[in-house]
Amino acid sequence: MSDEQTIYNLELTGALSEDLEELMVRGTAGEVLEQVADAWGLEDDPDGIDASIEGIYPSVKAYLAHQLIEDHMGKSGAFSDPESLIKAMILDGTARILSDDELDEILDDEEMDEYEEERASLDEEWTDGVWET
Repeated sequence: MSDEQTIYNLELTGALSEDLEELMVRGTAGEVLEQVADAWGLEDDPDGIDASIEGIYPSVKAYLAHQLIEDHMGKSGAFSDPESLIKAMILDGTARILSDDELDEILDDEEMDEYEEERASLDEEWTDGVWET
């Protein structure tokens, strides 16, 4: 499997930021950076950003998260792509690979979120096991 297809299941440690102490993420390296960007509240502002990030990062905010993580690690500009950054985070303890049990918990939460979204889109309401119309 190439690095571009590697799916990471990680917990990001408080070494990055107190805000991320409990952040568990799942996805490719770019998707992980996208989730970190969302957790930090970064905005997708393409002004002044080199177009060469296209194809490497899913968004400008993922690119900005990459830069901020490098800064937090004290290694600004050291990692040329999301994969190398994520691997370095694992090696230095900034990110931890989740156990199978922790991953199962995240997947259960994602399935419940999808279920709630689907349920919310119905025209009828479900209350205490009874359809209300």
